[in-house]
Amino acid sequence: VMQRVHDPEWSHAISFLIEIADSGPFVERLLLAPADGTKESLFRVADWLARAGGTEQWHRIVMVRLAQVLLNSETPSALRERAAAALVATRDEGVGFLLRQALTSPNAAVRQVAAAALGALAPRIPGLPVDQRSLDALVKMLDDPSEGVQAAAINALGSAGLLRRAYVEAW
Repeated sequence: VMQRVHDPEWSHAISFLIEIADSGPFVERLLLAPADGTKESLFRVADWLARAGGTEQWHRIVMVRLAQVLLNSETPSALRERAAAALVATRDEGVGFLLRQALTSPNAAVRQVAAAALGALAPRIPGLPVDQRSLDALVKMLDDPSEGVQAAAINALGSAGLLRRAYVEAW
C-alpha cells in the first residue's frame, strides 16, 4: 500500500485504511513529497483529517500548512478557497478562530474567502452554531472597503441562517 500512496486510484482504499491503522507513515510520505503548485498531497491528507479523529501527531502539521495556504497573499484564489474548504471540513474547533483572524488580513481576497468559510462552518458542525464572536466579525465585514468581502459576509450570514439576527443586532 505504501507504494501506492501517491496513486489517486488508491485514494479511497488508503482513506479507509487510515481509519483502522496507523496513518502516520502514509501522511509522512505524502507530506514529504516534492511540493507542486496544486498542493495535491496536502489536500489528500487534509481529506483524511475528519476521518482520523484529530488525535494523530500529524494533525497539527496539516492544519498549519492549510492555514499557511489560506493566509498567504501570493496563493492563487482557487487554492486559497480549497484550503478554506478543507479547514471547514476538518470540523476542528480552532478553525473558527483562524477564520476570524483571517478577516483582519490586509488582503481583501483572504478576507473574502475567510468570510465565506466562516458562514460554511456552522452547518458543518451539527449542534454548534456560529458563535457570537463569529457573528460580530461577519457583521463588521459588512462595512469592509471591498465589495467582494461585503458580499461574502452577507452570503455567509445568510447561509448560516444568521442574516436576520445580524440585521436586528446591527439596528
